[in-house]
Formats: sequence, C-alpha cells, structure tokens
Amino acid sequence: MNEDEEWIKRAHEAFVAAEAERRRAIEHGLRMHTVKQSRISEITGLSRETLRVWRNAAGIPPDERY
Repeated sequence: MNEDEEWIKRAHEAFVAAEAERRRAIEHGLRMHTVKQSRISEITGLSRETLRVWRNAAGIPPDERY
C-alpha cells in the first residue's frame, strides 16, 4: 500500500468515528430534550425531517412541550 492510500484509510476511519460521535450527541440531546430539534437542525445542517426519522428510529418520543 502506498502512503496516500494509508492516509485515505486513516481519514476515513476518523470520519466514521466522528460521524458516530455526532449521531450519539444528537440522539442524547433529543432523548434528554435539552436541545430543540430545530436548533440541532441549524447546528448540523440536517433537515428536521431527517432528525425526526432518527428520533423515531431510536424510539425517542417527541418533546411534549412543543
């Protein structure tokens, strides 16, 4: 394997790890109702619909305050 291929592999592994951490952080904020779904959407650039789908898939009920 050449140097560039190794670099790409390391970068991809870092990307996958960061994406998993982002998803855990988003799900935690949704689960604990500490961050509004609309604010998470603003911060991450994900659509509110995507966040709704993720929330439902994780079994997180909607925040009843809204």
